[in-house]
Amino acid sequence: MRLREHDAVVDVFVPIEGTHTHSGSPKPLHWRDNLSSEPRFARFLPRIRGHVANLTLSPSDLETLSDKEAALVRECTQRDAALEALVGLGAKATDLVLVSDADEIGRRRRLEELCRCAEGGSGFEPI
Repeated sequence: MRLREHDAVVDVFVPIEGTHTHSGSPKPLHWRDNLSSEPRFARFLPRIRGHVANLTLSPSDLETLSDKEAALVRECTQRDAALEALVGLGAKATDLVLVSDADEIGRRRRLEELCRCAEGGSGFEPI
């Protein structure tokens, strides 16, 4: 749904998949191992650059952090992996980057308005 909604606005999609859930359980890498080969995504593949975030914590971290703190560290590590991915892709400081969870899909019209603002345009229009 996101790919279709953002197709005309987004240059590169960068899904960040964690190796573990934020609670620490190992999880499958759905995009890398399964979805990336599905025909329904074929037309978007040239613009998708998946990235895997290693969310394994060190034994010393696991000994000193509470479960809640460890979950927050994993979440932050996954968010920080976006920067690692963008640097690896050659992103520039002037690039506009939208960070959101998989279930948060902005409306195309609002993204177009954000792009106009970033380029020095007139800004947002009333809904």
